[in-house]
Amino acid sequence: MVVYSKIEDDVKVTDTRYFICSIEDDPDKFAYAVRNHWGIESMHWSLDVTFLEDSKRVRKDNAPENLSLLLKMAFNIIKMDTSVKKSMKIKRRKAGWNLEFLEHLLTCSK
Repeated sequence: MVVYSKIEDDVKVTDTRYFICSIEDDPDKFAYAVRNHWGIESMHWSLDVTFLEDSKRVRKDNAPENLSLLLKMAFNIIKMDTSVKKSMKIKRRKAGWNLEFLEHLLTCSK
């Protein structure tokens, strides 16, 4: 069990989350595993929001792994761009509609 607290609009919000794992009597190891889990989940959430990854129907042979790799590459290319203060989803759409912006994304370096 993890009790998570944050201050939102000057109000303390507390949430309790439960995990099933095999880590025994090592709170540091457990805390590390929980933080790692949410780091991975946040990336998957971002990929789903930006590319609707969960709705993809790619299932045959190596296609799911290949598509996942391409989406992560595209996600990282978009994420590196700091020229426009817009969401990842808006930047992805803009790159699809505007060839100059797409070229900018593909040639920019941080």
